[in-house]
Amino acid sequence: MNEQTALAVLLRAMQWELDHAAFEVGGGRLSGEERLRLAERLRHTANHLQDAITVSPNDQVN
Repeated sequence: MNEQTALAVLLRAMQWELDHAAFEVGGGRLSGEERLRLAERLRHTANHLQDAITVSPNDQVN
């Protein structure tokens, strides 16, 4: 699996986790421990997004 495909899979998995978490939070069922795990997964995903950026001298990152 190439890097772009792996990133897409990671993002889709994060989307599913966030959808589930939103449902659980809405029902008052997401524990503090689950929130901490979700926050760690979000940081992990953000790191992968940042690592995947390739910037040449002429590119601008917005």
